[in-house]
Amino acid sequence: MINTMGDSNIYQALTTDSSLSLATTFYNNSDMVTSPPMTGNSSSNATKREIIKFWRSTAFGLGGTVVCCIGIICNITAILVLANFKNKSSAPVLLMCLAVSDTAYLTSRMFLETIPSLIFNNYIDPSYRENVLPSVCVMFPAYLVAQCLGIYTVLIITLERYTVIVWPFKAHKMCNLRTSLSAVACLLCLVILYHIPFFFAHECVVKLNNATLTNSTVFQRTDFGLSHFYVHVYYKWINPCVIFAFPFLVLVLFNSMTLHALWRDRQATSAAQNRVHPERRLTVMVLCMTGAFFLFELMAALAFVLTSGNDTYIELTVPLIRFTAISDLGLLTNSAVNFLIYCSTGKKFRDTFRHLACKFVHILCPYSLSPCRKRQAKYRTGHESEVTHATTVAIGSNSNINISTPEVKLRKYNASVEVEK
Repeated sequence: MINTMGDSNIYQALTTDSSLSLATTFYNNSDMVTSPPMTGNSSSNATKREIIKFWRSTAFGLGGTVVCCIGIICNITAILVLANFKNKSSAPVLLMCLAVSDTAYLTSRMFLETIPSLIFNNYIDPSYRENVLPSVCVMFPAYLVAQCLGIYTVLIITLERYTVIVWPFKAHKMCNLRTSLSAVACLLCLVILYHIPFFFAHECVVKLNNATLTNSTVFQRTDFGLSHFYVHVYYKWINPCVIFAFPFLVLVLFNSMTLHALWRDRQATSAAQNRVHPERRLTVMVLCMTGAFFLFELMAALAFVLTSGNDTYIELTVPLIRFTAISDLGLLTNSAVNFLIYCSTGKKFRDTFRHLACKFVHILCPYSLSPCRKRQAKYRTGHESEVTHATTVAIGSNSNINISTPEVKLRKYNASVEVEK
């Protein structure tokens, strides 16, 4: 995918290997407008430059910075809410890991790309370039690691939901807290190992700027980064398969089978429906999240394919310039929108969020919280009602059962555990 606004070679770009778009101009050119002259119609190229400047600097740069800031706040809030789930099963833990990776992705991309792109419209001081450049060698691979970790965490969540819905009894042994943490730890190690070539493909070097006759730091490809293996094998073939093709195929396959299993379970008995109803609602929330993920990532994959034969943005058509900016902004939105999806589709998530919000407001203003106190009481009452209903289902309709017997107490305890889940 194209990653430069100017006319410099794509292999000099900081972000040739990712969807970052302004890094070549930002890190290697002092002024976008004063880049080497272009061939062809100068007035047409000047118009196209203004279009590129608007979509890459204003629309994507300013809009992306806002999306990143909002997304970081929302992801941190989602982590706090999920951490307060009374049931520490696999799903909340995996969603917390996804929120952590999304936060790292948004933070690194905001400092590496969206904020730097504001320089070209003079929204911020150009000195930001020199201040952030020393950390680029570390932050650039870290951004790619966070992006890949988020993609495969969604994949693990999809597999976990499929297991819970299709094999609910085996899921109690397979999908637990220890298994989830082990899976995420192994995934993190594999992702870091896979991205080791990115660490050796770029370097920061000090070069003489002929225009100002001063030394300046430039982020560029190493000899390994210019090698045939890295450019034509690792980046052009292996990376798209790992980042796009394989995750998409697995998501489509297992989400389809999960939807089929949910439709099939509608024919089950009422008792079984009551037993899996909380897991079914959580599965619907995860399906909505993976659906949004699939949509935004598909746009990025399409933009990668459409721009794979070009070296600079000036070579693209105007509609394609707009589409690449929208697809890059969609990747940021994908990592920022999960909190809204959880709130709109997850009843337990909403209740926990309201409970925490009321508790937080109670700490700040302890004498003006009668609505929040009523909501907390309603939250506790609703939980007790769910336990009572689940106990009734567990005991059955036999009114001759003594509710004080050990057997009934055990059923009531098991029903309470199911409600907590």
